[in-house]
Amino acid sequence: MKKGFTLIELLVVIAIIGILAAMILASITGTRAKARDARRANDIRQVKTALELYQNENDKYPVAGDQATPTTTAWTTMSGLLTGSGSMKQVPTDPTNSGNYVYKYGSADGSTYKITYTTETNTGNPNCDSTTKVCTITPD
Repeated sequence: MKKGFTLIELLVVIAIIGILAAMILASITGTRAKARDARRANDIRQVKTALELYQNENDKYPVAGDQATPTTTAWTTMSGLLTGSGSMKQVPTDPTNSGNYVYKYGSADGSTYKITYTTETNTGNPNCDSTTKVCTITPD
Protein backbone atom coordinates (compact mmCIF):
# COMPACT_ATOMS: atom_id res chain seq x y z
CA MET A 1 0.00 0.00 0.00
CA LYS A 2 1.13 3.48 -0.83
CA LYS A 3 1.09 6.09 1.85
CA GLY A 4 -0.17 9.58 1.04
CA PHE A 5 -3.26 11.52 0.13
CA THR A 6 -5.37 11.23 -2.98
CA LEU A 7 -6.11 14.24 -5.14
CA ILE A 8 -9.74 14.26 -3.98
CA GLU A 9 -8.70 14.33 -0.31
CA LEU A 10 -6.35 17.27 -0.96
CA LEU A 11 -9.03 19.18 -2.88
CA VAL A 12 -11.55 18.67 -0.07
CA VAL A 13 -9.07 19.99 2.53
CA ILE A 14 -8.20 23.00 0.36
CA ALA A 15 -11.91 23.76 -0.14
CA ILE A 16 -12.56 23.59 3.62
CA ILE A 17 -9.61 25.90 4.31
CA GLY A 18 -10.92 28.33 1.67
CA ILE A 19 -14.39 28.39 3.21
CA LEU A 20 -12.97 29.00 6.70
CA ALA A 21 -10.73 31.80 5.39
CA ALA A 22 -13.71 33.50 3.69
CA MET A 23 -15.75 33.32 6.90
CA ILE A 24 -12.92 34.83 8.93
CA LEU A 25 -12.36 37.61 6.39
CA ALA A 26 -16.06 38.50 6.41
CA SER A 27 -16.13 38.76 10.20
CA ILE A 28 -12.97 40.92 10.26
CA THR A 29 -14.46 43.35 7.73
CA GLY A 30 -17.53 43.90 9.94
CA THR A 31 -15.33 44.33 12.99
CA ARG A 32 -13.27 47.02 11.28
CA ALA A 33 -16.40 48.98 10.35
CA LYS A 34 -17.65 48.75 13.96
CA ALA A 35 -14.25 49.94 15.20
CA ARG A 36 -14.39 52.98 12.87
CA ASP A 37 -17.92 53.75 14.11
CA ALA A 38 -16.72 53.54 17.73
CA ARG A 39 -13.92 55.96 16.90
CA ARG A 40 -16.41 58.32 15.26
CA ALA A 41 -18.58 58.34 18.38
CA ASN A 42 -15.53 58.95 20.59
CA ASP A 43 -14.25 61.75 18.31
CA ILE A 44 -17.60 63.53 18.42
CA ARG A 45 -17.78 63.17 22.23
CA GLN A 46 -14.36 64.85 22.50
CA VAL A 47 -15.36 67.65 20.13
CA LYS A 48 -18.61 68.16 22.03
CA THR A 49 -16.63 68.58 25.26
CA ALA A 50 -14.27 71.05 23.56
CA LEU A 51 -17.26 72.99 22.21
CA GLU A 52 -18.65 73.29 25.75
CA LEU A 53 -15.27 74.57 26.97
CA TYR A 54 -15.20 77.10 24.13
CA GLN A 55 -18.76 78.18 24.93
CA ASN A 56 -17.88 78.66 28.62
CA GLU A 57 -14.90 80.85 27.73
CA ASN A 58 -16.54 82.86 24.91
CA ASP A 59 -20.26 82.83 25.84
CA LYS A 60 -21.05 81.28 22.45
CA TYR A 61 -20.18 78.32 20.29
CA PRO A 62 -17.85 78.81 17.31
CA VAL A 63 -19.79 80.54 14.53
CA ALA A 64 -19.33 78.73 11.23
CA GLY A 65 -21.87 77.81 8.57
CA ASP A 66 -25.50 77.20 9.42
CA GLN A 67 -26.89 74.54 11.74
CA ALA A 68 -29.67 73.75 9.26
CA THR A 69 -27.10 72.39 6.79
CA PRO A 70 -23.75 71.56 8.45
CA THR A 71 -20.75 71.47 6.11
CA THR A 72 -17.17 70.22 6.05
CA THR A 73 -16.00 73.79 5.43
CA ALA A 74 -17.67 74.91 8.66
CA TRP A 75 -16.04 71.91 10.42
CA THR A 76 -12.63 73.20 9.29
CA THR A 77 -13.47 76.73 10.50
CA MET A 78 -14.71 75.41 13.85
CA SER A 79 -11.57 73.27 14.17
CA GLY A 80 -9.38 76.35 13.75
CA LEU A 81 -11.37 78.24 16.40
CA LEU A 82 -11.19 75.36 18.90
CA THR A 83 -7.45 74.83 18.46
CA GLY A 84 -6.77 78.58 18.42
CA SER A 85 -8.58 79.06 21.73
CA GLY A 86 -6.84 76.08 23.34
CA SER A 87 -10.12 74.22 23.87
CA MET A 88 -8.71 71.30 21.89
CA LYS A 89 -5.18 70.54 20.80
CA GLN A 90 -6.17 68.81 17.56
CA VAL A 91 -9.67 68.35 16.20
CA PRO A 92 -10.16 64.85 14.78
CA THR A 93 -11.26 63.93 11.29
CA ASP A 94 -13.35 60.93 10.29
CA PRO A 95 -11.34 57.66 10.18
CA THR A 96 -11.93 57.32 6.43
CA ASN A 97 -12.49 61.06 5.74
CA SER A 98 -13.85 60.51 2.24
CA GLY A 99 -17.18 60.38 0.44
CA ASN A 100 -20.08 60.40 2.91
CA TYR A 101 -17.75 59.63 5.81
CA VAL A 102 -16.83 63.13 6.95
CA TYR A 103 -17.66 65.27 9.96
CA LYS A 104 -19.83 68.34 9.38
CA TYR A 105 -20.56 71.33 11.64
CA GLY A 106 -22.90 74.28 11.58
CA SER A 107 -23.65 77.22 13.89
CA ALA A 108 -25.12 80.41 12.44
CA ASP A 109 -25.12 82.61 15.55
CA GLY A 110 -23.20 80.70 18.22
CA SER A 111 -26.25 80.02 20.41
CA THR A 112 -26.41 76.38 19.35
CA TYR A 113 -24.72 74.03 16.88
CA LYS A 114 -25.28 70.87 14.90
CA ILE A 115 -22.74 68.16 14.08
CA THR A 116 -23.50 65.40 11.59
CA TYR A 117 -21.56 62.30 10.63
CA THR A 118 -22.35 59.00 8.90
CA THR A 119 -21.78 55.55 10.40
CA GLU A 120 -21.06 52.35 8.51
CA THR A 121 -22.93 49.89 10.73
CA ASN A 122 -25.40 51.97 12.79
CA THR A 123 -25.34 49.73 15.84
CA GLY A 124 -28.29 51.21 17.69
CA ASN A 125 -26.94 54.73 18.30
CA PRO A 126 -29.98 56.79 19.41
CA ASN A 127 -28.59 59.88 17.64
CA CYS A 128 -28.53 58.11 14.28
CA ASP A 129 -31.20 57.60 11.65
CA SER A 130 -31.54 53.85 11.16
CA THR A 131 -32.12 54.16 7.41
CA THR A 132 -29.55 56.76 6.32
CA LYS A 133 -27.05 56.02 9.14
CA VAL A 134 -26.57 59.80 9.55
CA CYS A 135 -26.05 60.85 13.16
CA THR A 136 -26.97 64.31 14.43
CA ILE A 137 -25.46 65.84 17.55
CA THR A 138 -26.65 69.04 19.25
CA PRO A 139 -25.87 70.57 22.67
CA ASP A 140 -27.46 68.79 25.65
